[in-house]
Amino acid sequence: MKAINETIGDLPDENLLHSEEIEEVYRLQQYELNILKEVVDVCDRFNLKYYLAEGTLLGAIRHHGFIPWDDDIDVCMPRNDYERFLLVAPKALPAHLFIKNIHYEKDDEKNITLTTRIMDHRYEVFITEVLGFPSREHVLIDILPLDGIPSNYIFRRLHFVRFFVRHKMFRCSQFHIVDKSKLSSWWKKAGLSLVKKAHMDRMNTKRLAIWCDRLLQKYSFATSDLSMNFLSEYKKKTIFPCSYYGNGRMVPFEDAVFRIPDKAEKILEQEYGDYMTPPPLEERKPKHNIMLIN
Repeated sequence: MKAINETIGDLPDENLLHSEEIEEVYRLQQYELNILKEVVDVCDRFNLKYYLAEGTLLGAIRHHGFIPWDDDIDVCMPRNDYERFLLVAPKALPAHLFIKNIHYEKDDEKNITLTTRIMDHRYEVFITEVLGFPSREHVLIDILPLDGIPSNYIFRRLHFVRFFVRHKMFRCSQFHIVDKSKLSSWWKKAGLSLVKKAHMDRMNTKRLAIWCDRLLQKYSFATSDLSMNFLSEYKKKTIFPCSYYGNGRMVPFEDAVFRIPDKAEKILEQEYGDYMTPPPLEERKPKHNIMLIN
């Protein structure tokens, strides 16, 4: 592992960047940016479509790089390109990068995500996860599949309900790794107790994850009019015409250029509202408490 005080570059000129926490985020961003460049190189070599997504897309438009307090990178790919990437990437990526994906996990693995993560085994970060407990993870970026959804409202609602049920079962299967004392509300603690009494946390997490993933592939992105990023934190705010993505256009991001959707501004407006206005100063902070590990 490399030392976290290794010189990577000057900090951006932002009035927020005065704390050690933000400096740590900036250093993490540089490692993540290097992973992104390697992923994009594979996409370019194999003619795969990708787009910057979520906060990374917002940073590209508003900051021409990272949002200064953002601590992750999100990339999305149409499902066909996403599946092809999973086939070619293991051999095409450099040796220091590896893929964390449900198909590569052990059958009894509980700490599974439905997203694909490209991880750098040379660096680790100590991070507070949303499940309520701290963990050590390799530095990573997330890759999210874009899937089609029905244009018909009733069929679309049925599709959402089916995924909601499967996803809740998947999440329940992971609850035995949650520290109840870390949960903030009584109803979360009550829900965790109920799940454990019903032994739902003993269900096979990998099989449930694959069950969810298969459902997402029911409607092809390539032949659908509408698409959705089911794994986004913005959920139904990510329902867009597939044409919004198109071939994409290149924009500057830090010291490189990357692809964003053709109608990125419409996507950002739906997800964030007035996306060009930064949040109040007190909200400009990372999502997680992080510390890079030597």
